[in-house]
Amino acid sequence: MGALSQVGYPGDVTKHAVCRRVLDLIGAGKKGKDVQEHFRSAPFGWPKDAIDGALFVMLVAGNLRATINGQPAQATLPQNQVGVASFYVDVPPLNVQQRLDLKALFRKSASPRKTARNPKPPHSSFKRFSHLPNLPRGSPPRPEAPNTQDVRALQMLSGNAQLLKVHDQKDDLATKLAAWKKNADAITKHWIVWERLLEFHSFATGLPEAEAGAKSIAAITESRSLLADPDPAPELTKKLTTALRLASASCRATSAPPSKSVMTDWPSRKCGAA
Repeated sequence: MGALSQVGYPGDVTKHAVCRRVLDLIGAGKKGKDVQEHFRSAPFGWPKDAIDGALFVMLVAGNLRATINGQPAQATLPQNQVGVASFYVDVPPLNVQQRLDLKALFRKSASPRKTARNPKPPHSSFKRFSHLPNLPRGSPPRPEAPNTQDVRALQMLSGNAQLLKVHDQKDDLATKLAAWKKNADAITKHWIVWERLLEFHSFATGLPEAEAGAKSIAAITESRSLLADPDPAPELTKKLTTALRLASASCRATSAPPSKSVMTDWPSRKCGAA
């Protein structure tokens, strides 16, 4: 640990005399101000910076975790917040291979540019990862979000305990991540086709085919079958397009040529209204 090497101690931080005392006091959990008051008083009389330094060193090393108002705190929390933070002895930190495994997993959930330019610490990376199942979910006819009970259970953990549990489930999470991203890409692609169908349906208002199309649209919406295979939207759009072309031809046969395309002017300019 670089911080302790500056004071001539190259060994395990938990075996340093000051850090060991702090860990023993924290036990199941202590407020930062209680730790500070304890070691600043007799018989210790330690300076506040030394106490805070021990806390920061063990936060960075993964031997401690901290929360503020119940929310996980980063190892870089400002020193003036040490007193209000709660500290807990964490499970042993991940080894090098485990950290590399998690880095590979979380890299798949971030854009290559962000991964290269602004790499995130493991806890921040998992926070972003855990939001992926809901993107780009939304209102029908998009499918409902997948069951994420296992991800929510991981969110209830913090510190190394969380990361170790994520590592235990890394293969399952990698499979789910691939499925989430595949569905997200499919939703984006199908949504473009869906919006085109709705647009053509609005153009065809008043035509018999529009009534039939409305029933199909309602059924797709109710069943959240945007990703149905085969996709019904292109065929429905084709039927509406044919109906609009026939209606346009009928208008040209009975009235003066329209000044605008029927496809864009149909809702406001019914047949015969020049």
